[in-house]
Amino acid sequence: MAKISLKEHIEQSKIAVAANFAKGNRHGQILSMLYSDPFHFIEELIQNAEDALERKKTKLEIGSVKIILNEKYIDFMHNGDIFTEEDLMSITTFANTTKKGLPNINQIGKFGIGFKSVYGITNAPEIHSGIHHYKISDFEVLEETEAIYNSDFQTIIRLPLKENLSKNYIQELYNNILNLDPAFILFLNQISQVEIISQEANYIISNNEEKFDSNFSKKNLITTYNGNRKEKEYLFFSNFKQKNKKTAIAFEIDKYGNFIPEKNSFAYSFFKTKLKLSHHILIHASFTTTPNRENIPFDKEFTPENFELLKNLAALVQKAISTMISKKMFSHTFWNLFTWDNENIDIISEKITNSLNYVLENNKCLIGYSKKHLLLKNLCVAEDDYLLDLLKKNDIKNIYNREDFLSTDYYENENFILYLQKKLKLKTADIESFAYHIANSKDFLNKKPFSFFKILYDFLSKHPKLWDKQHENRYYNLRYKAFILDHNKNISAAFSQENKPEIFIGKPSKDIKCVHPTLAKDEKCSNFFSMFGILQLSPQINTLHKLINNFNEKNWTTFWLKIYDLYINSENSTQEIIHDKIKNVKSLLCVNSKNETFAKPAEAYIPSENICAFLNNTNALFISEKIKNAFSKNEIPINKLNVFLKEMGVADGLKITPFQANIPEEEKQNLRAEINMQNIVKESITDYTIEGLERLIEKPKLDSSVALLQLLENVDEKFFSASYIFESYTRTETKTFDSNFIKKLKNEKCFFDKNLNLISVEAVDISNLHAEYFKNHMPSKKIIHALKMQDSELSEDERIIINKIREKKLSIPIINIIEKNNLDNSIIIKYKPQSAQTEAKQLNLNTDIDANVFSNTINYFANSNMLNWESYLLSEKTECIYRNLKKANDDIKICQAGHIKIFNPNEVNVFIGIMPNSLESVFLPNKFLELWQKKEVAENIIVYIFNIQDNIWLEIDKQDLNSFFKNNKIIFLNSIIL
Repeated sequence: MAKISLKEHIEQSKIAVAANFAKGNRHGQILSMLYSDPFHFIEELIQNAEDALERKKTKLEIGSVKIILNEKYIDFMHNGDIFTEEDLMSITTFANTTKKGLPNINQIGKFGIGFKSVYGITNAPEIHSGIHHYKISDFEVLEETEAIYNSDFQTIIRLPLKENLSKNYIQELYNNILNLDPAFILFLNQISQVEIISQEANYIISNNEEKFDSNFSKKNLITTYNGNRKEKEYLFFSNFKQKNKKTAIAFEIDKYGNFIPEKNSFAYSFFKTKLKLSHHILIHASFTTTPNRENIPFDKEFTPENFELLKNLAALVQKAISTMISKKMFSHTFWNLFTWDNENIDIISEKITNSLNYVLENNKCLIGYSKKHLLLKNLCVAEDDYLLDLLKKNDIKNIYNREDFLSTDYYENENFILYLQKKLKLKTADIESFAYHIANSKDFLNKKPFSFFKILYDFLSKHPKLWDKQHENRYYNLRYKAFILDHNKNISAAFSQENKPEIFIGKPSKDIKCVHPTLAKDEKCSNFFSMFGILQLSPQINTLHKLINNFNEKNWTTFWLKIYDLYINSENSTQEIIHDKIKNVKSLLCVNSKNETFAKPAEAYIPSENICAFLNNTNALFISEKIKNAFSKNEIPINKLNVFLKEMGVADGLKITPFQANIPEEEKQNLRAEINMQNIVKESITDYTIEGLERLIEKPKLDSSVALLQLLENVDEKFFSASYIFESYTRTETKTFDSNFIKKLKNEKCFFDKNLNLISVEAVDISNLHAEYFKNHMPSKKIIHALKMQDSELSEDERIIINKIREKKLSIPIINIIEKNNLDNSIIIKYKPQSAQTEAKQLNLNTDIDANVFSNTINYFANSNMLNWESYLLSEKTECIYRNLKKANDDIKICQAGHIKIFNPNEVNVFIGIMPNSLESVFLPNKFLELWQKKEVAENIIVYIFNIQDNIWLEIDKQDLNSFFKNNKIIFLNSIIL
């Protein structure tokens, strides 16, 4: 197209305007209304000024803009390149631009609307630039006008305000201009100052820059409002090499170099858009925006360039972090600028987060506790701050396989720590691993200074699970481990594996270990020792040790009488210590098959007919009659002596000995088959044997065998099973199987049948055993069950009844009720609350229903001819109770299934419910809930609940209802038609 002159352009514009007017076209007016906020024209004019300054051949030191807000007009002035004829034609032509070589969609003229935004407030803008002095009418027509000059600015754009604008509108417009967001100036290369003047205010925005290199600088953003000066400092990173791919990031810092999060962050495309950022930083890119420049579309088909700019921004973030670290301008507060919860995050912030992830995983950008920058994979975060003081670098390496703890400076940013842990797998230095290391590293505590132990015990007082009895089987538990510093500065255990005291608080002696006195006096340490259960050294314990040290075989009677006196006059805790010390002192006069000798109490037996028969022809040690005589002379009865000897460790029956066993791996796997547990860190097998059993198996004798079977009756059933305990880092599981001696008793031939033949008893009917086994009493159910013997002389019904009695589900009172009251083959039992207190509190009824429970309950009933659920489930049982109640009162009627009413002497509502078994929910008619909520009626309610599985009725009086419903889940049945 041939180039035309400005004069020709003006003539053509007049013709075009007349034609559009005739056709009713309003292009200019419509374009001027695209902006939701007419204030945006200021940003457009500032952008035009930035372009004009960039275009100017003679570069000024300071690019400047001045805006004057007058009652009748606005003057906008800049010192950039002056308007050319081509510029004038461009701003008065739609869809035209003079920005050759500047294809960015955000630059004025691309859509033909940049300058047109002024028409929101003016009908006749004026251009005074160089030799050109024009006003524009009808959006397109240039008309010469009287010249306006300013000695400081070569370009003045005057905007006479529309006459129809109200004073309030103008005031609001000027307020918006005077509150112009100052951050935009950071992203302009040419303009360094914008001054806005009105009758009431003088607002100056300026920007000073200290350049470090072409892409990195420090910028001071200064605002002065009516003399009130404010400054903000930013670290500024940019990539302005390609004009249509410009990107920049600004991080605000304080005077100490700490980063300050932006309160409201929006994406900038030269000026602020409406795209709010999740992160609290300032970012700019030459995004393609919507025509009104308020929004940034991200569409891979229509705006692929915006995705390219996202990549550039992400790369700029990485470059910025690397630069700040190298120049020692980076601090832990940098990570406070970002959002780490990742919920509803915007697309720009999401891209930046991905970039930060890469930096965190591959750069030394995190600070350790030693103030050194390290990789994320070489750091761990301490679960408890005490670990920071307890562990040195070598300890961290040995326990957690990391170089250092993460600096505590990051702890205030909890979301960031959680993000590092969950998303980027930052290791947690857990307290359990620390305790495990103490328990299993022999030299760890020996190398620690004295001050370490004060911190350690204070730390442990905060975490009882690391040492209490409740968690004693956990892999990390220290209860029976050596970690207490004693008076010789040796590391000792506080308790033996049997939970017996090994160390005390007090004055030590030759055989008594005590906590180091300095630690015992420390308030925090003393608090822990008290919590842990370390005892004060009592006078009785000192006396005990003197007696033990002075013992000799000549004074054994005096020794034992003093021990007895000491024991019965001591507290329980001291008695335990006496028992623990005495049981292994070789001081008890005993006899065996050969001669008299001194033995440890734990090695001896109190003689009885059965134990002597079982241990016949062995070298078992029995207490001497001389002990009985000595105590008898001092008027101590034999029964008290026997109790005392038992408490000192002398056995009065079978001696069950625990031991740590091994079983094949295949057997362990079978035991663990039903339990899904990975990474087993600890396992143990505790089994039991009987002293003297091997002798019986080698040389069985009838009297020894009979005695053994009878002695087994007094053995706790817990010893019948060995336990396999296995642990992961998160839980402990236990599986049981037959103990060593039960296996041998079942499988070895050490019992005799009727014909004195040796047999193994597993699967053998007890009626085949020799009569001597039944001379004193029948073998109990627990023995028959443990040895897997049979008892075929009982009928199946007898077995069921005996099992019910043994399981305590049946008793003589219940049997008597059955005999006296034949209530439809079922019985009624009074409900007794667990607590005697049945306060009349508001009934808290849980009406949630479990579908499985409901369907299982329905299956108990075969009659499907009823009309609704209540009838279906409750009719039969209602009739049952009705017949029983009618025997005592004729004035009674069935209101509906599950509800009976008694009228004399007082009106009583009786409700009938059911439960499948004692573990499942209770079903009641919905009418109960209705009446219960009426206080005057609720006082006279009785409930009968039928347990289907056990065929038993529970009668619940009104005073017990609260207790019953507190302990059971209730389901209410509405009358739903089937």
